[in-house]
Amino acid sequence: MRYKRVIFKISGEALSGDKTGIDDKFVDSLALKLKEINQAGIEVSVVVGGGNFWRGRLDSTLNRFTSDSIGMLGTVMNGLALEDRLISNGVNAFVVSAFDIPKLSQVSKTQEIRKRLSNGEIAIFVGGTGNPYFSTDTTTAVRGLEVGAEIALFAKNGVDGCYNKDPNMYSDAKKYDVLSMTEIIEKGLGVIDQSAALLLKEYRIPVIIFGMDDLDNFNKVVSDEIIGTYVKGE
Repeated sequence: MRYKRVIFKISGEALSGDKTGIDDKFVDSLALKLKEINQAGIEVSVVVGGGNFWRGRLDSTLNRFTSDSIGMLGTVMNGLALEDRLISNGVNAFVVSAFDIPKLSQVSKTQEIRKRLSNGEIAIFVGGTGNPYFSTDTTTAVRGLEVGAEIALFAKNGVDGCYNKDPNMYSDAKKYDVLSMTEIIEKGLGVIDQSAALLLKEYRIPVIIFGMDDLDNFNKVVSDEIIGTYVKGE
């Protein structure tokens, strides 16, 4: 196996499947894939987005603080659903929230989270960074650093890697197989938020951006099979 400890960023929009809210069958299938990776000896952390419930920055007239707060609550719902499916499939999993939600999640010390990961549990991070104005991309960078992840794996909805422009809008868009975090920043490629890219570059954390339309990609991305776009942490 290529990695010992990884962190996944999972698109919230993908969790809705072909309907609104949460597609429990899809989440169950995702949980089974994460279980396979976990059982292969890879320590797994997950950051979930909330786009299946709220895309406030795109279509909301609410102020940014309120809109982002609603989005953070959406990630909590997704995280609880994923935790439920993991536990139902025999995996020890726990939800860690950036803000206190009694009875539903915990706010744990980094050392405790790392210990539980070492014991084979899966950590699910919700609530973003706990602050508005930061995306779950940035959450992934921060949490990845906290747990000591070797790589951040960005599972995207509707795109299978990083392109020079939106492939869903431009038929001549070209995909990058390999590039650096510096190029992501300098070219203004929106596949990763700039704040997240700057943090990942500073701490030299590599990234793989891949599509989650095929859940087998989760197995491939932690193996020696090359998929998506590899972004060097430099």
